[in-house]
Amino acid sequence: MDKDFLVKQYINQGKSIADIARENYCSRQTVYRLIKKYGITPRNRSESRKIALEAGKFKGKERRHINETFFEPSNWSPGMAWVLGLLFADGNLKKNKPEFRLSQRNKDGLQKVLNLMRSSHMISAKDKRSYKGVISGKIYSFSIYNKKIYNDLLNLGLTPAKSTEMKFPEVPPKYMNHFIRGLYDGDGSFYINRFDGAIISQYRNGSLDFITAVTNILQKELYMPISIHRNEKFNTYFIKIRQKIKELAAYLYKGASEAVYLTEKYDNIRNLLDQQQ
Repeated sequence: MDKDFLVKQYINQGKSIADIARENYCSRQTVYRLIKKYGITPRNRSESRKIALEAGKFKGKERRHINETFFEPSNWSPGMAWVLGLLFADGNLKKNKPEFRLSQRNKDGLQKVLNLMRSSHMISAKDKRSYKGVISGKIYSFSIYNKKIYNDLLNLGLTPAKSTEMKFPEVPPKYMNHFIRGLYDGDGSFYINRFDGAIISQYRNGSLDFITAVTNILQKELYMPISIHRNEKFNTYFIKIRQKIKELAAYLYKGASEAVYLTEKYDNIRNLLDQQQ
């Protein structure tokens, strides 16, 4: 087996080391040693699995499709900005492998994300649980193992230890409100103050640098000062807005179709505003 033969078999035809070894009556170790000797780069686990799935080698499994260019810098769009905001809020990048997860209490929102990314990945569910004394409801999530997308997310500023260390990404001004809407869909809320009946908006984050950047943007949009507070119990920071709630909602949803926001949260904001009229 010379180099040209292995390039044709392993690279051009996408055969596995095991297949080549079996067809040529030798061991996998022999094929692997020759590949290294000829300077051919071995496929990593993700690439090997992808080829195996395409070849139908795993019964009962099918290849999951996804738009791998979704988070490329040249592909900014309202959908990309919104999904990125959701990932900064509720996403999780694994430390030791190119995999990321997005979790939400709303299954429909996750399906919108998968639709935007043209993904066939499945959504799973976990029943309610207790965390730090707080009972959470049912949680939906999906995980995607993709080196290309993982690296694009890293380049956009998302990190495995994002809760306290994440920095605000460079988002084109044209798509800034869509990104911040994603943050609000994950970690923001609108509710009625039980003491005076006023609508209050709140956004929380574990990084002081990050929430300061959000605050500065909203201050410019709403023409009003916004204070940052600290929640000592959960070691997070938050902002509360009591004025110009209509203006805030208008900014968040400007130019947004139903495909790029959480319908349940949007309906809640609209109902709250209708009650104040």
